[in-house]
Amino acid sequence: MEKEINEYGFQKYFIDINGSVHDKTKTITEILKKNGFEPDKTAYIGDIVHDVEAGEKAKVITIAVSYGYQTGEMLSKEHPDFIIDDIKGLKNLI
Repeated sequence: MEKEINEYGFQKYFIDINGSVHDKTKTITEILKKNGFEPDKTAYIGDIVHDVEAGEKAKVITIAVSYGYQTGEMLSKEHPDFIIDDIKGLKNLI
């Protein structure tokens, strides 16, 4: 994750990068509180249905990436705010 973020020049947009988190909704909520982030101005990016669900429960913007573990078709059924097919698509959202 960090390698891709640095490779594509996104590091200035991230304060926290977390992987292998068990309770994603709880972690998102803790990061919001710790940093004083507004949920409607904060995005959670993931590549599985559970990521979209966790982001929605935390009331943040959800961005699904279709090039990970699950297809864009599977992810779209959860109605993320955005779906990107390539990390470069993130630049258009930021």
